[in-house]
Amino acid sequence: IVQRVPVKIVFDQKDMQRLSGRLVPGMSVVAEIDLRQKAEATRTAAK
Repeated sequence: IVQRVPVKIVFDQKDMQRLSGRLVPGMSVVAEIDLRQKAEATRTAAK
Protein backbone atom coordinates (compact mmCIF):
# COMPACT_ATOMS: atom_id res chain seq x y z
CA ILE A 1 0.00 0.00 0.00
CA VAL A 2 1.42 3.36 -0.99
CA GLN A 3 0.69 6.15 1.44
CA ARG A 4 1.76 9.76 1.10
CA VAL A 5 2.60 11.51 4.33
CA PRO A 6 3.51 15.19 4.24
CA VAL A 7 6.71 16.00 6.12
CA LYS A 8 8.80 19.10 6.64
CA ILE A 9 12.57 18.70 6.55
CA VAL A 10 14.80 21.59 7.59
CA PHE A 11 18.42 21.69 6.42
CA ASP A 12 21.28 23.85 7.63
CA GLN A 13 22.61 26.37 5.11
CA LYS A 14 25.79 24.30 4.79
CA ASP A 15 23.75 21.23 3.85
CA MET A 16 21.66 23.20 1.34
CA GLN A 17 24.77 24.24 -0.55
CA ARG A 18 26.00 20.64 -0.67
CA LEU A 19 22.61 19.22 -1.72
CA SER A 20 21.68 21.97 -4.17
CA GLY A 21 20.06 20.49 -7.26
CA ARG A 22 19.96 16.98 -5.80
CA LEU A 23 16.73 17.37 -3.80
CA VAL A 24 13.58 18.04 -5.78
CA PRO A 25 9.83 17.86 -5.06
CA GLY A 26 8.26 14.47 -5.68
CA MET A 27 11.19 12.34 -4.55
CA SER A 28 10.40 9.05 -2.81
CA VAL A 29 11.82 7.52 0.32
CA VAL A 30 11.64 4.17 2.05
CA ALA A 31 11.55 4.97 5.77
CA GLU A 32 12.32 2.64 8.63
CA ILE A 33 11.29 3.48 12.18
CA ASP A 34 12.87 1.71 15.14
CA LEU A 35 10.19 1.45 17.83
CA ARG A 36 12.40 -0.44 20.27
CA GLN A 37 13.40 1.65 23.25
CA LYS A 38 16.24 1.15 25.64
CA ALA A 39 15.16 0.81 29.26
CA GLU A 40 17.17 3.88 30.30
CA ALA A 41 15.59 6.08 27.64
CA THR A 42 12.13 4.96 28.76
CA ARG A 43 12.86 5.83 32.38
CA THR A 44 14.22 9.25 31.42
CA ALA A 45 11.14 10.06 29.34
CA ALA A 46 8.85 9.06 32.21
CA LYS A 47 10.37 11.55 34.68
